[in-house]
Amino acid sequence: MTTNSVLGQTYGRLQKHREAWEQVKLQLDNERKIARTHEHMQPIPTPQPPQHHPGAHKRVEPRTKQKPLSRGLPPSSKPKVPKSAKPQNAKSSGGCSTGERQRKPPSAPTPRGPSPESPSSRFRAPRPPRPARPARPARPARPPRASTKHHKFPTEQQAKAAFAQCSQWLKKGDVEAAHSMLNTARALSSMSNPPSLSPEELEAMERMIQTMPPGAIQVLRHASSRPYTALGVERLAEPCELNTVNRRLLLKRYRQLALELHPDRCDHTLACDAMQALNLAFERTQRPSRCQVKG
Repeated sequence: MTTNSVLGQTYGRLQKHREAWEQVKLQLDNERKIARTHEHMQPIPTPQPPQHHPGAHKRVEPRTKQKPLSRGLPPSSKPKVPKSAKPQNAKSSGGCSTGERQRKPPSAPTPRGPSPESPSSRFRAPRPPRPARPARPARPARPPRASTKHHKFPTEQQAKAAFAQCSQWLKKGDVEAAHSMLNTARALSSMSNPPSLSPEELEAMERMIQTMPPGAIQVLRHASSRPYTALGVERLAEPCELNTVNRRLLLKRYRQLALELHPDRCDHTLACDAMQALNLAFERTQRPSRCQVKG
């Protein structure tokens, strides 16, 4: 037999099994439909009124606890002893009657655990009250403190700090702030006894502020941030405009300020600082592409 014939026979058998399974499935579906139809066709039961039992209106008494029976006797043969036949001295004699047991008189409840008097007791005796603590002595009154609202440090230190701040403002070219700080230092120095700053130091600083050259103020204030303003020249729009004419103008302004602020010609204390700031500003204007400076 060839392979094609074997495959053909197998395929034919599969077709027969498939047809048989479809017939069985169709038959099952029909039976289910018929069963569902019969369920829907059944009559709906009508509701019936509730039935009343003859003993429903009677009250049912709760069950009482049955008394224990005497040992050794069945419930039917339990003798009934009349009250007159009970012995009067049953409790005094220590015996008991035929139908009842002797009841012991109620005794006081005994506490659990060992008694407090026993040595192995876990209960501790009450502690005696603690003696009252002695009253603490009153603290001595503190002397009134000086007002520290405006002065965080002693007046002498604050006066010296204000004087140092005055010289710093003067090196930056801010004459107004230096003058204001000098007045503060003078007021603080006068509050201390003796004064922390001598009158000679205050007069020398006042003279230094008054004799400050205008060129030195201009250079010291703008040398680090605006070098063109420090030289008194308008800033160039672009670095490529730095031509021969502009270089000559910058050099001219530099020479004028140098003649005014040079230590050999200027007797001011801050002449050296002003000359160093002037050299820095002129150097920064000569290479604006490398140093991005403001006008």
